[in-house]
Amino acid sequence: MATQFSVPQDPDQVWSVLTDFAGFNRWNSFMTAVSGKLAVGEKLSVTLSPSPGKQTTFKPTLLVVNNGRELRWRGRLLVKGVFDGEHYWTLTRNNRGGTDIRHGEDFSGLLVGVVKPGSFKGGFERMNADMSAELARRF
Repeated sequence: MATQFSVPQDPDQVWSVLTDFAGFNRWNSFMTAVSGKLAVGEKLSVTLSPSPGKQTTFKPTLLVVNNGRELRWRGRLLVKGVFDGEHYWTLTRNNRGGTDIRHGEDFSGLLVGVVKPGSFKGGFERMNADMSAELARRF
């Protein structure tokens, strides 16, 4: 499942907001807290707020940290193969000098049909709108 949006800021500016984990609680209504070292193989702590008053925290492993281009991590529910998600952002400079952003998650595992990954799309779109607003505020 993927979402796409474009912003007028360049990929380095987008990257600076995307990787400013300490600032997420100020602008991000979906992914309200992220902490950890930004390096491949490191574990993060990520708190999601899928709806008002509800929160869940998980500890994904960073798979790709490609400055200004791609951030990707894999999270799991319980053990490998039950419900796994590979969350990603890819940033591409467009011909207007801004950035095209692809933000999504690839789900796999035994519970994919039960958990209904499509239900996350609204949260991703909310985060995209929050990120666009934060980019406009900062730059």
